[in-house]
Amino acid sequence: QFLSSNYLGPELPGIISALVSLVATALFLKFWQPKVIFRSDGKAASFTKSNHHICKVYVAWSPFVILVLVIVLWIQPFFKALFEKDGLLAFSNFYFEFNNISNHIFKSPPFVEANQSVSFPVVFKFLLINTVGTSIFLAALVSMLVLRVRVSDALSVFGETLKEMRYPILTIGLVLSFAYVSNYSGISSTLALALTHTGLAFTFFSPLIGWVGVFLTGSDT
Repeated sequence: QFLSSNYLGPELPGIISALVSLVATALFLKFWQPKVIFRSDGKAASFTKSNHHICKVYVAWSPFVILVLVIVLWIQPFFKALFEKDGLLAFSNFYFEFNNISNHIFKSPPFVEANQSVSFPVVFKFLLINTVGTSIFLAALVSMLVLRVRVSDALSVFGETLKEMRYPILTIGLVLSFAYVSNYSGISSTLALALTHTGLAFTFFSPLIGWVGVFLTGSDT
């Protein structure tokens, strides 16, 4: 996780660490297996060893490889440059400005330099392609072709996933909504300013804030 987060980006630590763990487990089991395997009913398990062709193994692992490769491509500077102003794919970026409040919210000292008041726009950015979520969706489509998954099966799994994730999706949406309200109303700035005056007690409040964040968003560990 340290290497991937520092040299590749924040998008891959969870995926790469999981892949490394899978490979390490597979290699470990090549040289060691438990002498007796027990089932939940307490009886010894019996199984027949099956040999898989190397091509089947590659195909089985291919979705993970495709996912990593696509995300690595997405976070490259040359690829991100395509979405900058006048870039080849800049048309896929959509911006929605809320004129009723945009530039009507001001930051004042101590959040800006003394004797200054800075306004900032209220713009919602909808990045159709230039987002990691799109890269994951593309990786899923490519994996469908590699694994030869039928469209009907893929749609069925997609529907089941949406049904299973409906509450997490709602929760994440509400958390993001509150984040916007918190930033534009000054709640975040006020809390930050208050915490700067806690002195040594900040070492106590800091993990509490982190725990709240993990509780709301989950963890990759």
